[in-house]
Amino acid sequence: MSVIIPILLLIMSAIMVIYVLSSKNIKVIASIESERVPKKLINKIATYFSASLMISTLFIAIGIYLTEKNLLVALLFFAFGIVALLPFYYYYHKVQK
Repeated sequence: MSVIIPILLLIMSAIMVIYVLSSKNIKVIASIESERVPKKLINKIATYFSASLMISTLFIAIGIYLTEKNLLVALLFFAFGIVALLPFYYYYHKVQK
């Protein structure tokens, strides 16, 4: 049972990544204002978001899987998952200025 949730999480994340990369629709990304992003950088932002989302989801899925086995390592992977999103938001704020 503990394997099902991480697998579903990875599948949902992969679907989201495929959608963002194929449609270049950055309006689905929470907490960013897509109107303020220059048109020439939408492709780059979609790519960075997709990469950071998959890396973050992978860390979180591993953390969920390891929760029952080793809580300390699982919490470490959760923290890595959150930290993996920071480069995307740093780049977004740099582009926004």
